[in-house]
Amino acid sequence: MSKGLIIVAAMGLMASTANAQMSDYGYKINEKVGGYHISKCKIDEDNDLNFCSIKMVNKIKDIAQSPVNFGKESVLLKFWDTGINYWVYGAVNKKTKTVFLYPRGLRAMNGDSKNVSLTFGKNRDRICTAGDNMDMIGDEYIKAYSDAEKDVDYCVKYDDKDGFDYMDRVDSKTRLPV
Repeated sequence: MSKGLIIVAAMGLMASTANAQMSDYGYKINEKVGGYHISKCKIDEDNDLNFCSIKMVNKIKDIAQSPVNFGKESVLLKFWDTGINYWVYGAVNKKTKTVFLYPRGLRAMNGDSKNVSLTFGKNRDRICTAGDNMDMIGDEYIKAYSDAEKDVDYCVKYDDKDGFDYMDRVDSKTRLPV
């Protein structure tokens, strides 16, 4: 094999494996799968859902065919993770084909774990807890929260370009920061 052909083959191999990176938290980030850019493959190392799998990307492709219903260019994603017993939310930007994951798992503290109460803001640009029966499950790197207060909820803003932002404590009626 010629020297030039070996170099070209080696460069192609490096380009195909240099796609994903590891975050400081040990998660795969910035993976490209099936034409979609996945900002983070999992929200927890122990959960069953891997957003960088072909099976999951195919589900996301189907959901992305829906009309925009979150942010200005995105479709809301929602999957139940049976391994850890929580909802995993996210959004796929239809124009850029970028998938952003909400940074925590969501479940009810009492009763049926799947019975979560959320709002999405008047512009559908955030995910907020509603009521006082919500657990926002973090992991060893992402802080967990419990919304057990009637007068306070927790909101995470969403931007079509940058994904989910930091968490705000808000008044449950006015939605103003507390």
